[in-house]
Amino acid sequence: MRVTIKCTIMLAAITVTGCATQPRPVTDSTTRLQFVGFSVLPPQGNNWYLTRESRYTVGFGKVDLNKYQSATEITHSFLAVSYSDMVAVGVKIDTPERLLKFSEILLREKNDTGRFRTLKLELNPYRTQETDCVQYDQVVEERDNPRFAGSILTITANGFLCRNTYSPDWFVSAYYTERYIREKKVDSGKSFERESQIFLKKIVFTPPPKEVGSNRIPSEGRIKCIPDVGCTYE
Repeated sequence: MRVTIKCTIMLAAITVTGCATQPRPVTDSTTRLQFVGFSVLPPQGNNWYLTRESRYTVGFGKVDLNKYQSATEITHSFLAVSYSDMVAVGVKIDTPERLLKFSEILLREKNDTGRFRTLKLELNPYRTQETDCVQYDQVVEERDNPRFAGSILTITANGFLCRNTYSPDWFVSAYYTERYIREKKVDSGKSFERESQIFLKKIVFTPPPKEVGSNRIPSEGRIKCIPDVGCTYE
């Protein structure tokens, strides 16, 4: 029974990536995990759980399960995520300018929908691992969450989006995010931010397999066309 409660609590803390994997604790942060287009080291530190894992995505949540008896008690959640994807046919991210514009549109369109609204988005181009990247800081407001009726949630995200070093049609993105009720922000301490920044720094871009190629449907699977950029997926 306690295992079921803990799983429910962990699922409640996952607000950005969803959950495709039974949450399980991170017990080895020294062995690199390989995914399509990148590899990662799991976050270092206590109370990290693997919460999502597929060929293209990995997500980790941080929560001290011993502090909670039910999912409704969680009002402050933490995630660290990395994923890779292909741009849709017609979309070019082969220059720093195009990558910057693509990043802005992707981040705004992804978060300015339904009950979400972007309050702040700062983008800064840079280079790493012999490719172009965009570092971003974002603050999103969430209203009408059914689990928190009458409350306004704040979601902060810090991360990057890079063109894959080995393929101009692929990008890799990674970020860490914190969500809390606006009126009840508590000091999360420095451990989550420090451990998440190390997680981001340890990501290594790798060649996507040729057999995936242009036949793979990008993760969300719904086309949206944007002037001067082309068609992408929501």
